[in-house]
Amino acid sequence: MLAITIDDARGLTKVPSMVESKGWEFTVLADTKQELQQALNFQTIPQTFLLNDKGEIVYAHNGYNPGDEFELEKKIAELKSGTK
Repeated sequence: MLAITIDDARGLTKVPSMVESKGWEFTVLADTKQELQQALNFQTIPQTFLLNDKGEIVYAHNGYNPGDEFELEKKIAELKSGTK
């Protein structure tokens, strides 16, 4: 699991305290120039990508609504089991 923030330099100062308060135990990287956002051509955040072991995007989802995490969990389980 990896998170990438697209906050600018000013917003980036708030990220460590948010990560700590949420108890996130995964790596959070910064893309202050939004290069990844431009490369993957998305506008809505959060943006979720699930990659296979070859680094290919096999699932993408934009935005967040309560319950979206269950769909992501299902997709992860399918990827791990090799089914679709």
